[in-house]
Amino acid sequence: MTKEFTVMSLHPVRPAKVQETCGWKVKFAEDLDVKPAPSELALKTLRDLKARTDAAHKGESGTAAAPPPTTGQRR
Repeated sequence: MTKEFTVMSLHPVRPAKVQETCGWKVKFAEDLDVKPAPSELALKTLRDLKARTDAAHKGESGTAAAPPPTTGQRR
């Protein structure tokens, strides 16, 4: 066992860019999996979630709380 770090997947960036930014020789898997860039909807969703999380940690309530889910009709 060499305990050598091997890049198995990239999200999305070229292996050359990874190598350019590292201070050592990067080893890439022979069957390197390069993921596609996230969609605009995925990015917007993550940014919105981060903003709400940041606000919640600061004690701000940017939006009203969602009502609890209903499991049936009341009699």
